[in-house]
Amino acid sequence: LSCSVIVAENVARGKCWESSLVEAACCEGVWGGTGCWEKPGLTFERCCEPASSIASSGAPEQQQRRSGCAKRFAEGAAVVQVERVRELLAEPVAAQVRSQSRALLEAAEPGARSPGVGPLAAFVAGPTAFELEQLLALVAWIAQALQAHGVTFWAHGSTLLGVLRHYGPVPWLEDAMLGAFATEPASVVAALQSAAREHPTFGPVAVVPDESCGAECGRWVLSFARGVRSAGLGDGVRTSVSVDWFDARGESLSWQRHFDVGRGTLSHRQVLGLMLPASRLRPFGPLMLHVPHDPWGLLDAFLAAPSCGGERRFLEACELRTCRPRGLAGGGLPRNESGARPNARLPCAALASVFPMVLARRSFASVAALRRELGGAASKSAVAVAPAPPGSPSPGKRLPAPAFSVEVAADAVRGAYPLFIAEAPVQRAEVIDSEFCAMALFGHHGILMVQQSAPDGQQKPMR
Repeated sequence: LSCSVIVAENVARGKCWESSLVEAACCEGVWGGTGCWEKPGLTFERCCEPASSIASSGAPEQQQRRSGCAKRFAEGAAVVQVERVRELLAEPVAAQVRSQSRALLEAAEPGARSPGVGPLAAFVAGPTAFELEQLLALVAWIAQALQAHGVTFWAHGSTLLGVLRHYGPVPWLEDAMLGAFATEPASVVAALQSAAREHPTFGPVAVVPDESCGAECGRWVLSFARGVRSAGLGDGVRTSVSVDWFDARGESLSWQRHFDVGRGTLSHRQVLGLMLPASRLRPFGPLMLHVPHDPWGLLDAFLAAPSCGGERRFLEACELRTCRPRGLAGGGLPRNESGARPNARLPCAALASVFPMVLARRSFASVAALRRELGGAASKSAVAVAPAPPGSPSPGKRLPAPAFSVEVAADAVRGAYPLFIAEAPVQRAEVIDSEFCAMALFGHHGILMVQQSAPDGQQKPMR
């Protein structure tokens, strides 16, 4: 099947694909966007509408819009043995946090054991709670504008790292990054200009091209016009969100700036396969934010690129700046070497004494893989889950494949607390995306509000 000619001529009349096979491959991400989205007007939101066969025949409209998440969640969680999770994942993480926290205190200078001084000083001198509130509000505001204009977008760079490690902003960074996919930059500009108006809480929003990466480089920076300005950013505002434009042809400057496409080992097609379809959702503080098709793979590619040179073992080693000063300083905003803050690095397990975060993760492609590593014969230690709601549809062939993972977060006070996660297809009106369901297996999950498993199985997973 040719990947280069897959779109019919009559896109304007509403038809996107030549055949159902091409539609399934593109909407599932089998090709990862290769040959799927080059022509104007083709977006995941527009062209991957759910099939009527997803819901059972004659089901009410409300049942047709139900998620398959609950069913997949129950199917996966039923095979997980809590004691296996405790032994293989939670206890090693808890021991690491205790050891690293103790080592951090012992390494501090006498009289410098306050979090405000010593090795932790640079990390705890990050944004205030008020600045984080502004940042979350700004991200939500921009995401709404991009979505309203049909622009595909996702958490990018340092913000993607925050989503995966902190379920929110990186605590010591005051800026955020979004990636946007469009054929031409005009559609991204139109969306961002619609966001440049009065925010109901924080006032007017300013949007400007980022001149630090060159004229018309396909990056824009948004901030609240009344925000506090920082000398380290020149005329920039301390709390800001940058949006980078990526095109289907690999010609926008963002491909080279972030992934060294054309100079390094990755082609833009390979990176595109990690990006699209950006149909998965994950928590970002109180928000649910779109992430790339393969968020862990795209973040690794971003950090590995010479333009960033960041720490790829980001669940083990935490850096003050996501990218090294010679490349994309801060949360990804390019700055001159003289204006970039010096980097600092600590074991993430040591930083868990101040910031709860995810320190370990295991992913599973299927229930069978989950059972092999964390399951066993049914016993009293098996996780109890609520049954799927009556009439819940099973995932259709054109929906993103479900995924399971166990992520272990920890802090020095509460220890380790594992989270069982199921990301499954969900149908919302005319849009297909992925729903995030999570359940704490034991302990208190300090960085994500979830229901803890209960013997009667009546808890509701976070969605």
